[in-house]
Amino acid sequence: MDVIKFNKYPKTAGGGGGGGGSSAPMTSITWAELKSLRDSAGLTPGMQYRITDYECTTAQDLTRSAGHRFDIIVTADSADSLNENARACLHEGDSYFADSYLTAWELKYSLDNDSDRFAWASEDGKGVVYWMKDEWDNECPYDFKNIMFKGDWGYFAYTFNYINDSSDNSCEDISTQQFVHPGYGGDYCHTHDNVIKPYINTSGGYVLNVIVFLNMSSLYEGSWSGCFCNVFGVGSHNNTIGSHSNRNTFGIECWNNTLGRGCYHNHFSNYCYGNNIKDGGYYNSLGDYCYFNTIDAGASKKVLVMCSGVKSNLSGYVAAFWFGNTKRY
Repeated sequence: MDVIKFNKYPKTAGGGGGGGGSSAPMTSITWAELKSLRDSAGLTPGMQYRITDYECTTAQDLTRSAGHRFDIIVTADSADSLNENARACLHEGDSYFADSYLTAWELKYSLDNDSDRFAWASEDGKGVVYWMKDEWDNECPYDFKNIMFKGDWGYFAYTFNYINDSSDNSCEDISTQQFVHPGYGGDYCHTHDNVIKPYINTSGGYVLNVIVFLNMSSLYEGSWSGCFCNVFGVGSHNNTIGSHSNRNTFGIECWNNTLGRGCYHNHFSNYCYGNNIKDGGYYNSLGDYCYFNTIDAGASKKVLVMCSGVKSNLSGYVAAFWFGNTKRY
């Protein structure tokens, strides 16, 4: 049964303009002012600092920032250090996040634009968000409300992308949208509980994962577009998932895999790459080191163990295919 996740934060709460979450004193400050204070050991321990000019930037190839503004709240641990566990609140004058509940977000934020630590850090940035969890329990190792990726699909897309083809085919972030579900009532976001773990290069630096969910409004008439309970392990990257795909899991270092529309309960173990499960594939399982396999539309309950080059179009039973097998089943 699909999980219907109702909004536990009323829209009238807005974006949490005051920050909330702590009774410690707070002061508003720009990024440059805060960096100067820290570098000169002028911070007040325990003080909360609300960065009012944060704007996501990225220098990684084939990425860009959508430029949606929110403020970041950090706390001083000492006169010259800030705790990187941070919070968010609504930026003054912003309306984009008016229906989001920013005070429920959790962030990890570095004040420094360190490109050795974060591959997408830019010299003109205002610090780096390197982990974000929103009010719907979606979590990614970057600012997924802003970072957009360009891939084989041919345009810049959000991690949780939504193409509004009922209007102007514009790209929207479906994790910011709530719908009224017929027969249930109440607002909910159908994109929730998705987890993307960090992609770390051989030098120990973070790299943007380029994992994208491509949702189309026409397929499920808007309210059904979304994705939920998908999990990607450490090092997974460059995977593309179709509309309304849910409860799919990927182990460590899975890359260049594609799931079509309406795929669910598929499991990729570790080091799987170049695999394609077409529209409607469900309850399929790929073991470690499976690569360049194709499971046709609607196929289910396939079990592949150390396979390459398999093409399968049968459904409704379990089969085991072994490494090097290229026969069509």
